[in-house]
Amino acid sequence: MIPPKQSGGFVCRMEEVLAIYQRPYDARFPVVCLDETNTQLVSETRTPLSVRPGEPARYDHEDRREGVAQLFLAFEPLTNRRWTWVRPHKAAVDFAEVVRELADRFPEAARILLVSDNLNTHGGGSFYTRFPPAEARRLCERIQFVHTPSTARGSIWPRSS
Repeated sequence: MIPPKQSGGFVCRMEEVLAIYQRPYDARFPVVCLDETNTQLVSETRTPLSVRPGEPARYDHEDRREGVAQLFLAFEPLTNRRWTWVRPHKAAVDFAEVVRELADRFPEAARILLVSDNLNTHGGGSFYTRFPPAEARRLCERIQFVHTPSTARGSIWPRSS
């Protein structure tokens, strides 16, 4: 039965993701989950306060904003392997570079099942935005995108925020 306030499309996509999670491990077709989040970069503006021996360190927390960074986290659930990347932006080119680096970690894989949310940059078009056509085609042939339902935020592994 379709959950209230949801759609057949939601159920179909969720069942596809859950079926992939139930597959046994196959090094030729690894399942890898990818997510990203941003984080604020800050620096301290004050030095720690002096303390007497045996006392805990004391800080007067005053931070200076130093911009933001995009954190990418990939997780292969059946092997418990994780990889992280830090990029300056959340653009298609950043996603494409991360996925290429991830794909290169699986030289024995015929095709990688990449589970991610349905963000507009999470597809093969990002490869063509960033790389020459031959490299973009190579990546498209190695990556099978599996998108979670758009209303199922938090349903993929890992959730980086």
